Amino acid sequence: KRSLPKSLKMSRQIKNRKSKMKKIYLLASLAFTISASAQDANVSLSNLNSNNGYSTYDNNTKIVSGIFFEVLSDGDNSDNVIPDFEVSLYLLPCDASGAATSSTPVIARVFTISGMHQFGERDYSNQNVDLSQVFGLDDGMYRMGVWVNSDGAISNPPDDEADNAGLIQSDAGTSAGSVINYSSATVITKIASI
Repeated sequence: KRSLPKSLKMSRQIKNRKSKMKKIYLLASLAFTISASAQDANVSLSNLNSNNGYSTYDNNTKIVSGIFFEVLSDGDNSDNVIPDFEVSLYLLPCDASGAATSSTPVIARVFTISGMHQFGERDYSNQNVDLSQVFGLDDGMYRMGVWVNSDGAISNPPDDEADNAGLIQSDAGTSAGSVINYSSATVITKIASI
């Protein structure tokens, strides 16, 4: 039997090693891509009142102004990106004390959150809502709230619906002081003739 020259044996060994290294690299790259890809996680509204609220409601302009809130997420790897989901500002019918009288929200505005990482946060500030532009809003008293994952894009589990929504307060700092008394009637000012 004739054996291969030593230089050819070395060449084959190097090729085999390179081939094995390429396979290992490809498998490692694939594993990293999978681990750093879109992964569901629990998303929630911050439970600190100081992170969620609004400044005022002006019944003349029908605008709720200075809205701010914080959306949080948990997970198991901060490299993982959570799939897109929606956060809605809503109005909930209430009585004069601010206690809810219905569990059916009226959606006032929707935000789409994209590219949020696990263990991340998104802060929104200086947002406004013109209530005269909210579809299906009847005259009455309302409290404003924030509803995280309002479109249900993140499944339960891992999302815990118990921490997804909450009513927010105005600068008044009380439930009664945060009641929005909405009337679709416009204010007409009579100008006296001089």
